Amino acid sequence: MSAKKLSKKAIILTLVIVTLVILVYSIVTVSYHVILQANPLAIAIALSAYFLSWLVSAIRLMVLHRILDGSNSLLSIRDYFYARLLGGLVAYLTPSAIGGEPVRAYYISVKVGQRFPRYFALALYEVFYDVVVVGVIALVLAIYIFPLSLPVVLVSA
Repeated sequence: MSAKKLSKKAIILTLVIVTLVILVYSIVTVSYHVILQANPLAIAIALSAYFLSWLVSAIRLMVLHRILDGSNSLLSIRDYFYARLLGGLVAYLTPSAIGGEPVRAYYISVKVGQRFPRYFALALYEVFYDVVVVGVIALVLAIYIFPLSLPVVLVSA
């Protein structure tokens, strides 16, 4: 069995196991009537929005990678999506969600065949972009479009 097939099977198996563990934990800790009363359409919309957010994040990672390396070493959107999912999985499993960036950087560096530090810097830049740029945009929108939300912004800072 080739390493490529094993890695795909390992990724799928890992995602299935983690999903099942989360579902079982959710069912055990939440009252059954809450699950049965949930609107299936609302759940489908929420899951679709969550999937779309991962896809947009993968596209953003692809754009940042194109800026870093040019278009000669781009991967498929599936590889960027896998990198985001693996990084998210490890982030959810580690304290303070600090393990996702190294895993994402390692996955991309292995796929591209280049050194790890270059892609770790890419992952850190992506986190910087998430925190600073998106935060500043949200703050500006909160001040100019929703001025009544300013006290909430000031208290949360």
